[in-house]
Amino acid sequence: MKSNKKDKLIIYSLLTGIFIVILIGIIFIPNSKASNNLENQLLDLSVVFYKEYYYKQLTNAYDNEKLITFLNHYSEMGIKVNLANLKEYAAFQDDYQKLVLEFDPNNYCNSKDTYVIFYPITPYGEDDYKTEVILDCKK
Repeated sequence: MKSNKKDKLIIYSLLTGIFIVILIGIIFIPNSKASNNLENQLLDLSVVFYKEYYYKQLTNAYDNEKLITFLNHYSEMGIKVNLANLKEYAAFQDDYQKLVLEFDPNNYCNSKDTYVIFYPITPYGEDDYKTEVILDCKK
C-alpha cells in the first residue's frame, strides 16, 4: 500500500512540474517576442545611426591614423548609445517613418538604460563593427 501512495505522489509531482513549466512558457514567450521585435528595431536603427551619422562624424573629426586609434580604444569596451539619443536621431531624419521605433503601449523602456553598444573591429571601416542591444523594459 505504501508503494501505491508513493507512486501517486510521484505522478502528481511530475504533473505539477509539467504544468508549472507550461505556465512559465505561456507567460514569458509573448514577452520575449516583444523584446525580440524591439531588439530588431533597435538593431535596424543602429545600423543607420552608426553609418550615416556616428562614423561620418568621426571621419570628419579625425584623420585616418587618429580614427583607427580612437576606434581601437573602444573595440573592447564598446561605444554606448542610449535609446533617448537613438530616438532623437531618428526624429530628425528625412525618412522618419522608416526609422521610428514602434513600442507596445504596455511596455515601458527606460530611455537612459536601454541602449546599443557598438564594438569597432579591424580594419575600422564603416561596416566594421559588432552591436549588442541592452534592454531595460518593463511590462
